[in-house]
Amino acid sequence: MLSVFTKISTDLYSGALFVQVCLGWNLYLSTVLMLVVTALYTIAGGLAAVIYTDTLQTFVMIIGAIILTITAFNKIGGYSNLERVYQAAIPSKIIPNSSCHLPREDAMHLFRHPVTGDLPWPGMTLGLTILATWYWCTDQVIVQRSLSAKNLSHAKGASILASYLKMLPFIFIILPGMISRALYPDSVGCVDPEECVRVCGAEVGCSNIAFPKLVIELMPSGLMIPCVCVCV
Repeated sequence: MLSVFTKISTDLYSGALFVQVCLGWNLYLSTVLMLVVTALYTIAGGLAAVIYTDTLQTFVMIIGAIILTITAFNKIGGYSNLERVYQAAIPSKIIPNSSCHLPREDAMHLFRHPVTGDLPWPGMTLGLTILATWYWCTDQVIVQRSLSAKNLSHAKGASILASYLKMLPFIFIILPGMISRALYPDSVGCVDPEECVRVCGAEVGCSNIAFPKLVIELMPSGLMIPCVCVCV
């Protein structure tokens, strides 16, 4: 049950943050609005309404992410130019006598050093395997959707499709996030607490706004509005 509330909290925060960055609304107001809207269509339509909504959001988000990723790579000059620009993405306002403003040298490596890496590859490989197996096979948020399938064939097919979709975040979320840091180092890559509070209202950094920032700056208005509506 705790994992369900944790996931709901994370989803609410990420959605409210997106709305806050895109529309300028208060974070708490955005959270309450999403809770009200979700409660209305869930109570009215039940689990079927939730599944239909999830399906619609999936298509909209994937199409939007593809467009945004292509636009972002064109803006930065392609993948070959990403590493060079990312390593040079240093905010103008830094903390003296510290290196927190410098991008990590192993930023482009999937498997980080087992001792000095921020995400050591043994922990990532072994730990995430156990964690992912637990989450995708036992978590109520996931399992209830499998139990609602018409038959076993539908449940198996949906699980296989979901496993392929899980390969997309690296291309459509992580790389665009790095591009956002490279294009907007003073906001997305800020390290000075006062500057970060001014940019995003958080002292610990503004990496959370990397994707919404990219949407606002690069997406045409006609495509940005549907993305915001999906988050709401």
